[in-house]
Amino acid sequence: MSRGEDFMPLWAQGGFVALMLAIVGWAWLEHARGRTRVGADGITVRSALRERHVPWADIYDIRAEPFRNRRTDGPLLYAYLYRHDGRRTLLRQVDDWQVADFPAELEGLRETAVRHRGTAWERQPETEERIRLRTGHRKAWEHSVTGAVITLAAMFPVLIVRVVIGAPVHPFLLFVCVPAAAFAVVAVVQRRRWRSLVPSYMREP
Repeated sequence: MSRGEDFMPLWAQGGFVALMLAIVGWAWLEHARGRTRVGADGITVRSALRERHVPWADIYDIRAEPFRNRRTDGPLLYAYLYRHDGRRTLLRQVDDWQVADFPAELEGLRETAVRHRGTAWERQPETEERIRLRTGHRKAWEHSVTGAVITLAAMFPVLIVRVVIGAPVHPFLLFVCVPAAAFAVVAVVQRRRWRSLVPSYMREP
């Protein structure tokens, strides 16, 4: 960025700074605002920028699921709320890192839900299929974003080489068009094979 507009246009410099500030600000808000509140009328989840309230009658299940990117010993479990249409909501700050006795906390939450709903937990095949469908599409989206980010990172050495050899740089093509094309290609391929993206523990009965 210190090379001036000849190396990176002013709009690209400003966009990069704005992106970094947005990421840091979002992370701070997630930490400062993230909460899960349980009341007689349902569960309210507050994230960085929004608040969602789910009545007890709309809750299909509350589950603990592992975080696949954990690098330390043992799984890191998060609590998720599932609705009847297959949508899921992360219960903020309800995990085995921030809750001392996570299994007991989760079981108590499930018992509270049963008490307020008036019905016991029961697996429904059509809802489970909707959950798998949304999970597969969500994984496809994640893979598409990852592919775009990897492509974006690969454009930096391409940029350096072109600067060294004196070739035209075309930053908009390298840092916008090419990653966007990679995102589209990966998205089409992954959405077609969404079932293979569903974790094994979700495919089991």
